[in-house]
This record gives sequence, C-alpha cells and structure tokens, in this order.
Amino acid sequence: MNERITYFNAVIAFKAIYSRRIPEISDIFRFGNSLRTQILIYPEHESKIFENSAYYQAIRTWNSLSKIAKEPNISLDKFKSLVDTWLVDERDSDFISC
Repeated sequence: MNERITYFNAVIAFKAIYSRRIPEISDIFRFGNSLRTQILIYPEHESKIFENSAYYQAIRTWNSLSKIAKEPNISLDKFKSLVDTWLVDERDSDFISC
C-alpha cells in the first residue's frame, strides 16, 4: 500500500512540475537555489497536519528520488519506469537487511 502512495506522490510531483496545467498546484512545487540538484523547497507551515498532506508528501518523495529520475527532459513513461525500479530496489534492500 505504501508503495502505491509513494508512486502516486512521485507522479503528482512530476506532473505538477513539468505540465503546469493547474498553476495553483504547480506553484507549490518550487526548486531551491540549485537547479542542478532538483531539490524542492518545503512550503512554510505551522502544523504537523500539513506534513500529512499530499503536497508535502509529494515534495518529500520527489526529494528522495535519484538524480536521474529528476532530469528535466525525461518523459513521463521513463519517469514512471525509474520510479518503479526505485521502489523495487527499496523493497529489496529492506528485505535483505531484515
């Protein structure tokens, strides 16, 4: 279940960053000072409830992705494939370390 939510968060972040169809959502996803690292800035907030929101979780997921998955010229299909691989690798490393 968590993998599906993580996958959904990654795809939402990708679409918001690169499609910009809904500016109110896309504007939440802002990069830090260095575009090279492709790290998103967390919006200022005053509650722990916000940290459970889809926006916050999408940013958190995006920031944990590999640099290759965050390349600006990547297609959505390639991005999804890289996220799938990343999730499986995470699962395998959790399994092996147990």
